[in-house]
Amino acid sequence: MDDLTGIKLELIANQLLTHQVVKVKANGHSMIPFIHDGDILTLSGIAQEPPQPGEIVAFIRNELLFIHRLLEVDRRTGMALTKGDHLLISDQLLANEEVIGRVTAIRERSLAGRQLLQRLFFRLYRYCLLIWNPGNKAGAKGIIQLTIGPVRFRISLTILRIYRFFIFL
Repeated sequence: MDDLTGIKLELIANQLLTHQVVKVKANGHSMIPFIHDGDILTLSGIAQEPPQPGEIVAFIRNELLFIHRLLEVDRRTGMALTKGDHLLISDQLLANEEVIGRVTAIRERSLAGRQLLQRLFFRLYRYCLLIWNPGNKAGAKGIIQLTIGPVRFRISLTILRIYRFFIFL
């Protein structure tokens, strides 16, 4: 971990502990389907009111900021149990004081950008298959037989693989 990351975590923690609002970008898939990679999360400090089970909380562990759901809090020991919605096992127990904030708002990533990416890839795919291909036989209603060579086939598969990669960003 570089020094800049440590400084950012320290600033986030200080702002949350002084009851200020912080916006962070989600990075990872542990909270899918509730929070997706790239969503903008608004975090606020805990204030006087301790978080309740079911809330999504922020804590720092191993010099990383985690955003997971609070499952339960043992009132006797003050230990909290958290887990990512998409994960199979829960996190290690943490002291209730380690919870530094809660998620108060989620702004989803732009769907317009994803739709533009889809259109771009499918036009590129269509272009690869249909345009300037002498093996295609056209009828009154468009292409009735599609014939592509091995090079175009490999290019079209590569385009689809790239598209599948970008769909999960």
